[in-house]
Amino acid sequence: SYAADDYAFIKLDINSLIAEGPCPLWDQALSERLSSEEECAVFRAAVWQVYEVKNKSRQLVYLYDAHGRSGKSAMLRAAFSHLSRATQALQKQSLNNQFGFAKIWNKQLVTIGDNKNAKMLKSQIIHTATGGDLADVEYKGKDSFSACFKGHIWANGNVLLDIDTDAEHEVSRLVLFNIHKPESAKTILYQCDAEGKIMVGSDGKPLLGSGDPSWEEKLEAELPQFLYKCRQDYARYCPKHSDIILPQAMQDRIQEECAELNKLVFDDFLGTCIILGGSTAITDAQFRDAWNTWKEGNLERYEVPKTELSFQNLIEHMSKL
Repeated sequence: SYAADDYAFIKLDINSLIAEGPCPLWDQALSERLSSEEECAVFRAAVWQVYEVKNKSRQLVYLYDAHGRSGKSAMLRAAFSHLSRATQALQKQSLNNQFGFAKIWNKQLVTIGDNKNAKMLKSQIIHTATGGDLADVEYKGKDSFSACFKGHIWANGNVLLDIDTDAEHEVSRLVLFNIHKPESAKTILYQCDAEGKIMVGSDGKPLLGSGDPSWEEKLEAELPQFLYKCRQDYARYCPKHSDIILPQAMQDRIQEECAELNKLVFDDFLGTCIILGGSTAITDAQFRDAWNTWKEGNLERYEVPKTELSFQNLIEHMSKL
């Protein structure tokens, strides 16, 4: 049977898993992918936030990786390798599924990989989980019950999240890291056969290889020292076992980058349909019709609901050009 207090987080003897000492591979991995040492420290604090049973934060950590193949997945697997069955990978089709909450309610860590939904933070499950609300836990063929998600969510993707940057309840739920592709990962590697010839797939394209296949294992070998450093940074950025106190530079980035999606949509429309500064005059009604027509055929690829971008928002954007 299922019970509302059946939490899957194994109470680890965390003191036996950490050790003071250097972790040069982790230091290099973070410094190559993040903007500053301060941001690296916040990342480490966010990792310890997951391990700290006293923490009550409902922030969602999002790794924005515009180009991919940065090694972030290997880093996350290594960082959270101790959590075992207390982790749940959530597929995008589960975000608005009635049984989706049953997959995560008793997990300490929920991961969402390769996100392509700009509105992910507004999805039913994520909104409920980060809001700390009670929700029905439904299993097929079982009686439902109410529970509150007490774990942490880490997601990554190559799209910026679209949030209302004027809404404190949305901004405060997000910890955003902009992942840079390290120089070492910019060299394209291909899989080769025993004779050194590049292998190709069924589509005729060369098969991409990976860098050091033992890199993840090397990160895990430094995990005790890395977690020790994470605990130190957690004490600095999360002294009350609640939300991470973000540096001003990271707060500003959330405001700038998460509002960027609407700007991309508006600029796409203007660049495709409108010649600014032209001599041909059009009426307000014609301009509005052109915008509404363009939205019908183009917003789908941005995964932005048509109701989210108003004509007034477009006019305000143009006034800033």
